[in-house]
Amino acid sequence: MSDPLSLYDICQECENACCTEPGPPYVFEEEIDSIINLGKGNFLVKVEGEDYYTIPRPNGCPYLEGGDCSINEVKPKDCKIYPIGFTLDLKPGISVDCPAKDVLSEEFIEAALNIIETLTPIQKRILQETSFRDGYRFEEIKK
Repeated sequence: MSDPLSLYDICQECENACCTEPGPPYVFEEEIDSIINLGKGNFLVKVEGEDYYTIPRPNGCPYLEGGDCSINEVKPKDCKIYPIGFTLDLKPGISVDCPAKDVLSEEFIEAALNIIETLTPIQKRILQETSFRDGYRFEEIKK
């Protein structure tokens, strides 16, 4: 069974730009153990005064190996749902900058929206605020 959240072929075409620029993904407490237990290294950094971590990537994501995500099976929700994110008014949206935006399957969008439903309001706000700070732009998903 294929992963409905896999954009592997499209990501290879744009050379995983979202894994190399501009800002780091955010990792929530409940995701940490599965990433560390995978044994690919602990590159997580706690954000001071917050209940979440980030994966600094001055030279690209440290979990990106040869164009593949080495933690794909446990990648953070922030990475898993991209190019789905949040508009300025916290509605689910699609990144206007991602080449995959025009070819996302209904299955991908549904799976990403299901993950978004599991996020707390604070987690949604964190992802929305950091995405815009890092230069990402999202348009509301048209149903």
